[in-house]
Parts: sequence; structure tokens; C-alpha cells
Amino acid sequence: MDITLSHGTYSNCAVKLERYSNNRPALVIYQNDEVLLKASVNMPEHPIEENHICIKNWSENKGILKELIKHNIVSNPIYFIRSGYVDVPVCELLIKEPTE
Repeated sequence: MDITLSHGTYSNCAVKLERYSNNRPALVIYQNDEVLLKASVNMPEHPIEENHICIKNWSENKGILKELIKHNIVSNPIYFIRSGYVDVPVCELLIKEPTE
């Protein structure tokens, strides 16, 4: 799949569902079998539902939320968690397996 971020488009990408050390889901984007970016952020200090995920949609990841929604990987944001200067979108995770 192609992924378009604010600074460019990347082809031959795959989204893999991994886990943080606290067992929360993590989304990692691979391009040609190398890590391109981590699309999620772990926020262990905030309780969230088991099938929800916090998306890192700022800085070098700006635009990833739109792409994850477009490819049916996550839902539209259900709510946001304030973290420093950003609002972190919390979405429902729609996949169980890697997506290419």
C-alpha cells in the first residue's frame, strides 16, 4: 500500500500489529521490510479500552491518521488525550493481522 504523509508519499508499505511491553497494541509501518515509522504511541498512564490505540499524528508522522482511516486500519478518533502540546487521537483498532 502507499502511505502519504505531510512530507511525502511512500510505496510498498505494510502495517504490522505489534505490542508494547505493557501488551497494548502498537502499529508499525514497514517499507520494503524496514521500519518506516511507528504510527502509534504508548500512553500507559491513561486507561484505554483493549481494542483502542493511540495514534501519533504529529511531527514526522503528520498525516498518518488520515491514511490509517483510509485503509480501514483504525476508526475515526473516538476521543483525544492531551499530552504536552498535542492532542493524541484514540481510535478503535480495526485489524488483527498485518495489512499490506
